[in-house]
Amino acid sequence: MGPEVLLVDVGPTTAHPLYATNATDRYVSSQVHARLFEPEGDSFSAEVVAGWSVAEGALLLTLAQRRWSDGAPFVAADVCATVARVGDLSRPVAATGLVRAVVSGCEVVDAAHVRLPLRRPIVDPRAWLVIPVLPAHRPDWVDWVPGSAPEPEPVGLGPATIARERRGWSLAGPNPVRIEVVEDPVAAFVAGRGTRVFVDPARLGVVRGVDGVTITRWGPSTTWVLALDPLRDPYDDADLRQSLDQGIDRVAFAAAWLGRDPTLERQPWTPALAGEWPPVRPEARQAAQAATGRMVSPVGVPDAALAELPGMQLRLVDERSWVLSVLAGGHAGTSTAALVPLEGPWCAWFESRVGTAGPYNVFGFSDPEVDRLCRRIDEGDPEAPWRLTGVLTDRRAAIFLLTTQPRLASRRR
Repeated sequence: MGPEVLLVDVGPTTAHPLYATNATDRYVSSQVHARLFEPEGDSFSAEVVAGWSVAEGALLLTLAQRRWSDGAPFVAADVCATVARVGDLSRPVAATGLVRAVVSGCEVVDAAHVRLPLRRPIVDPRAWLVIPVLPAHRPDWVDWVPGSAPEPEPVGLGPATIARERRGWSLAGPNPVRIEVVEDPVAAFVAGRGTRVFVDPARLGVVRGVDGVTITRWGPSTTWVLALDPLRDPYDDADLRQSLDQGIDRVAFAAAWLGRDPTLERQPWTPALAGEWPPVRPEARQAAQAATGRMVSPVGVPDAALAELPGMQLRLVDERSWVLSVLAGGHAGTSTAALVPLEGPWCAWFESRVGTAGPYNVFGFSDPEVDRLCRRIDEGDPEAPWRLTGVLTDRRAAIFLLTTQPRLASRRR
């Protein structure tokens, strides 16, 4: 039996896990690389960590016995090289702020043990360390930045290795996959070509009608919010923030961005918080439309979706510009709203920005109750995350929009 065939409309742009930008990149990264910790439901798993504990102000890791794809052993120096690279402010990546917020350094105890001093008392720091592991013995791979030089030969701890072929790319390993670029992957899949395809929400019903096809979730879900600047006009007015919250048609926003399949009772995007989609109040929408906010948005969100956010003047930024601006202090002064994915712990976005705390707090939001709950989360209070959700909803420092979950269709062979 030959390899699985994944149909995509855009091939991999990079095999480096720090710079994955599209669905194909992220899929490749999930197969070629391993992360220090992996989200799994309400907890975390780890393929490369055999054990962890927190003692005397540090996270202690016992590493699993693994080998890199080039045969070199996975050792403690690799973890320290990873922490140093991801936390490097001169070459920031999406997780730079998260790592710097909790880890102050890295110490090699021996080949299989690492000590990570913590910046503050925290019972479970794993949520801040969902980062790809990099090989210390390959500084060309660790230090590579897009545009600086040709991309080096990738090396990873995942089950697969990637190679370029005449018609696309292939992932070699226990479950080999060939990646083929076609103009319309879903149409080609429905016509009988390939064995796997990423499926957009608007076309899920089409794929579900194909005999022998199963649809699964893959990768983490993403919650999108509209972060607001509560310190500057116009959103320093709590009533206006409430009007904006009540005036957004979230279903229309999601459908305009991601598409909607009318044959499905449940779409692959859902309300960002548990419950039903909140009703839209026309008078609140009119009030929000009358105010003018300056919104910064990531590149790639369609104009039709952004039009569903009333009263916004738009400015687009690419991912690198976004990371640099947030780490430099946020967007205060240049924007009053920002469309952002809540990646990592929510306290990274809403805790008061002091020192390394609140590294992704976009507009300087500060609330004593939010800070108290973030400390309770650090202390391991299982109720604190739920309480934090309620407080953030009441304060409307950000307006919760929707949660997305990527889907992969597979054909039985």
